Amino acid sequence: MTHTLLAAAVLLAALLLAVGIRLWPGRRPSPVPIEVILGDHGQRRRWRRLLAGGLRRLHRLVGASTGPCLALLVAEWLPEGQRATCVPARRRADGRTVHLVSLALNVPDRRLTPDEVLAALAEQYLALTLPSRPRAGRVAASAPPPAADQGPVGAPALLRDLGIARNGRGA
Repeated sequence: MTHTLLAAAVLLAALLLAVGIRLWPGRRPSPVPIEVILGDHGQRRRWRRLLAGGLRRLHRLVGASTGPCLALLVAEWLPEGQRATCVPARRRADGRTVHLVSLALNVPDRRLTPDEVLAALAEQYLALTLPSRPRAGRVAASAPPPAADQGPVGAPALLRDLGIARNGRGA
């Protein structure tokens, strides 16, 4: 009798552990506050879970210390048919600005897919996170023209700078 109860307890513990591990990724908190404005409770929960997962992946991508301070608002429509907007909302006590990112689920002619909404979120998140860089056009305009023996694009000099010989091996 004792062995049967022990086996049942071990089986129950293993089952609870398996279920707990399976349910845990959906229960983790989002790194930012998310508010979904929809009438259907199930759809609100579905969008919140989907966007929280996308935000966690983006947060891991850029690093926890460099992630932006933002709050996320999801609505059916945004003015002028925009997919996403970002405005500074307030300044925190530590001096960082909290940005309000708004995402639309619909554009004037159709409903956006979850992938399109996640793409709009990623664009806004990375625009807030990554430092702005000068455009390639400005860099190319300031570069000296290629020498006559290098051809029109200066490929040998570029390959030498990259440490690559003509045959593709390292120089």
